Amino acid sequence: MTLHRPRRVLATKADRQMWSYLVHGELRLQRCAKCRAYRFPPAGVCEACLSEDWTWEATAGEGTVLSWVTYHRAYFPMIECPYTVVVAQTPEGVPLTADYVGDAGALATGDHVVLQYDDATFDDDGGSSKLYRWSSV
Repeated sequence: MTLHRPRRVLATKADRQMWSYLVHGELRLQRCAKCRAYRFPPAGVCEACLSEDWTWEATAGEGTVLSWVTYHRAYFPMIECPYTVVVAQTPEGVPLTADYVGDAGALATGDHVVLQYDDATFDDDGGSSKLYRWSSV
């Protein structure tokens, strides 16, 4: 398998805090302080109750494969083909989409996957963080 170069990401005002947790190899999700719903991607208000109050809570860092796709066409010059993207349901109830590291030919719906964290650089200011990716157990 070809290893990808460190990825470049574009942080937004809403998700800048999430990226700061990723520096330490931890994915945190916003959780509404009012109705307790998790949300991803980060946003300024809860889509369930419109509250503007939330906390950042650590995820279990694992999930169950719902779906995946392997791309053989290059859409972004910095991403080498082929690459696989997995959607996995987290224990927090959030479907999380991320690149997959491993043998995509062995993937099956219902497989258990875990998050791994790789170096990344921000496009907007050159800062660095980690990028989360799914991998098999």
